[in-house]
Amino acid sequence: MFRGQAAEGRENGMDEITAESLMIPLDSYPHVPYWFTLRQAIVEMEKSLPRVVLVFDEEYRLIGMVRRRDILRGMSPDALQEAIERRGEHDPGLMRDRRPAEPSKETNLDEIRKRAERPVQEVMTPIRISVPHDARLMEIIQVLVVNDSSLVPVLKDNLVSGVIRSTDVLHAIGKLIT
Repeated sequence: MFRGQAAEGRENGMDEITAESLMIPLDSYPHVPYWFTLRQAIVEMEKSLPRVVLVFDEEYRLIGMVRRRDILRGMSPDALQEAIERRGEHDPGLMRDRRPAEPSKETNLDEIRKRAERPVQEVMTPIRISVPHDARLMEIIQVLVVNDSSLVPVLKDNLVSGVIRSTDVLHAIGKLIT
């Protein structure tokens, strides 16, 4: 086979990759209702170690996702929460200037246990993007990159049928180019 024919075959393979072929079915991905606690979301994460747990409402509609960092932020002390809100989550100088007085270990653990009972709805990131089940690979890449997301829901008949992780997209691209 000539070099051009191999490239052409790979390009055609790219057109054949759809969201539905890449997605993880919804029932196979960790998810919780919005009223579950951060503690319960941690338990779900511990089962299969995903970066994200999906959050649903009473009618089993996807309304958000909880990332590991959302849970950690939700269990952080009030002073850190206020600093994040005041100065921005990604400010590298956030904690550089001074260290807060360290409370006793018992107080830390009690505070973490208390905060772990907060509902995931308080810290979840709402879902704002999705792709149709027949979206092609380049469209999926564009949605992930433009929205700086590592996960996108897949819709079929106006219902979420699964999710695609950026790692699954990268794996598909790797198969095409190697």
